[in-house]
Amino acid sequence: MNAIITFAKNIENHMGITTLVEPTNAHSNACIRLAITDNKMIQTDIDYQNLIQHYDIHFFLDISLQIKGANLNNSLLTRANYASIRFQDFMRKEGIIFDHPADQISPEINTIEQSYFQKPQKKQSGFFNIGDEKLFLYKEEWSVLLTTAANKDIS
Repeated sequence: MNAIITFAKNIENHMGITTLVEPTNAHSNACIRLAITDNKMIQTDIDYQNLIQHYDIHFFLDISLQIKGANLNNSLLTRANYASIRFQDFMRKEGIIFDHPADQISPEINTIEQSYFQKPQKKQSGFFNIGDEKLFLYKEEWSVLLTTAANKDIS
């Protein structure tokens, strides 16, 4: 879970927008919400000399960029487009590999790598009316796979 928190903090630092990890009751007029939809741990190899088992841990995430407000003088449109471009820029940067001292994430995990990101075809993105006709919600959905490397002492 620390890998997800670290990923969320990196998004927040790059975007300057509140980043929330689900489940949460928190709300914001502009936020990015991360929800873990699945995870998988895959045994890769064993280092028999040092008695260490290596694993890849995959976290499948749904990420939702949400901005609420009125579109006075196209201000919401401008903010939404800017945030979307910044988010895509963040996700495309060098495959997003975060290297951390082991103690920042956990004793066993020392890297987080974003393996892919895409806009799912079945999810709706765009502007939606909320409440009265003067307020809108801009929502953009993404799917992301984060992979972490983990080691287990088997001695």
